[in-house]
Amino acid sequence: MVTILPILLLANNPLLSFFDPVSGDIRQPERFASWQAEKRQQLLDLLGVTSQGIPLSPENRGLLTYDDIVIEKWVYTSEQGSRVPAILYRPKNSVMPMPRVVFTFGHGGSKSQPAYNYVGQLYAKMGIACLAADPIGEEERHIQAKMGTRAHDPQPVHQTAWKAGRPIMDKLVWDTMRGVDFMLGRDDIDPHRIGVVGNSLGDAKAGWMAVLDTRLHFALISGWAFAEATLK
Repeated sequence: MVTILPILLLANNPLLSFFDPVSGDIRQPERFASWQAEKRQQLLDLLGVTSQGIPLSPENRGLLTYDDIVIEKWVYTSEQGSRVPAILYRPKNSVMPMPRVVFTFGHGGSKSQPAYNYVGQLYAKMGIACLAADPIGEEERHIQAKMGTRAHDPQPVHQTAWKAGRPIMDKLVWDTMRGVDFMLGRDDIDPHRIGVVGNSLGDAKAGWMAVLDTRLHFALISGWAFAEATLK
């Protein structure tokens, strides 16, 4: 579980009562854990995230080997009627089980963006498996199914989501959680070294994940002011 430390909190915030003002250590761990569980459930309810998952039914669509990296193409089920294309970057030779990250994309592009392709390969070169999945409305999950396409921002997309009884962020976060499910279902992955990373909108998803998904052990959040005010 990721612990969000109150580095940027206001001086009058009640969260500060849980921490030693000098060392920063949690001084009321049981009470703090209870507070976390309560707030986590409130945020899950706010997003409408369900606790029920259907079988992933993962399907391998092939792989290629590039130098010391293996790049695999997968498709798995997020929820009824929603299949997720994803790329898994992993080292060709690594000590098993491997640490892993779920990489969430933002407004700067998705898997066809050269910089993000580089990120996946870089993690693999460092011995870390990296899953990069198409967000809803982008790339192969766009109505045109073309590389580089995107459509999660236009108003009709949000209206459609609300008609289904959920904000679009709920879908984005839920799909990311299912990526964690996929990775934890592999026998070459270390469940104690698993995290999420993201930039821009991907940062927002990674931030929500750090708070909501207790299976994660680290989060790398870049691009948004994801401090107390963001989750307040």
